[in-house]
Amino acid sequence: MVGEDDAVPGPAAPTDPPPAAGVLADERLTAVGLLVEAQAALVRVLDAELRRDVGMPLSTYEALIRLGRSPGRRLRQVELSRQLSLTTGGITRMIDRLEAAGLVRRTTSAADRRASYAQLTELGLETLVCATEVHLVSLQRHLVDPLGAEGVAALTAPLRRLRDVLAGDPADRVEPAEDPGPAPAVRPPVGADLDEPAVR
Repeated sequence: MVGEDDAVPGPAAPTDPPPAAGVLADERLTAVGLLVEAQAALVRVLDAELRRDVGMPLSTYEALIRLGRSPGRRLRQVELSRQLSLTTGGITRMIDRLEAAGLVRRTTSAADRRASYAQLTELGLETLVCATEVHLVSLQRHLVDPLGAEGVAALTAPLRRLRDVLAGDPADRVEPAEDPGPAPAVRPPVGADLDEPAVR
């Protein structure tokens, strides 16, 4: 027989969420998380369909379309690298490949011989037009159909505004860090062996 002192405990009473829960539920985190996830998913499917139908990765197409839509079908290499978020070495290797394929040629400016430009060739333009015809079908299927033409139009202005605000060197926009005081204690993961050397 169960005595008064041996009563079976009932379910624990709900407790208030920790203060950190409010921070983690911030809608700004939701917005940027959705933006990052949607962009990553869209890039994956567009890249896969371009490779399948044209034999061209999306990164190559992005370089060609930016040249093709620029005055004189050319851009300074440094500007192209900025638009594509590539390092100096990365843009150099990309232009080397495109030049070897006959899609791009390097040029200079009469006003500034030190500036190196990448310019779309006639073959590059023909290749770009063929790839764009296929790419537009994918964009219709994976972007316009889910959102609607009005939804896509509504996205364009704020995305352009955000891009322009964030343009340039990220280091110029980073605020100096304030003294945060003592760092909070970090608990090791459950089961972690602190004596085990880190894997490098």
